Amino acid sequence: MGKGRIKRLTATDKDGDGKLSFKEVVEARMAYYDAADADSNDLLSVPECVAFEKKRRAARP
Repeated sequence: MGKGRIKRLTATDKDGDGKLSFKEVVEARMAYYDAADADSNDLLSVPECVAFEKKRRAARP
């Protein structure tokens, strides 16, 4: 598993107990969904997902 994925998993563990609860996982996925939904219509299109991933990857250090 890559360092980036480990960082994301660690960031998802909001209570710091070393385990991911269902709530923590759902909240992290919903944050991604909301951020990717560029037109705020509660639907994700492939172009929205692709654009969001490009933007997210470009923002990495």
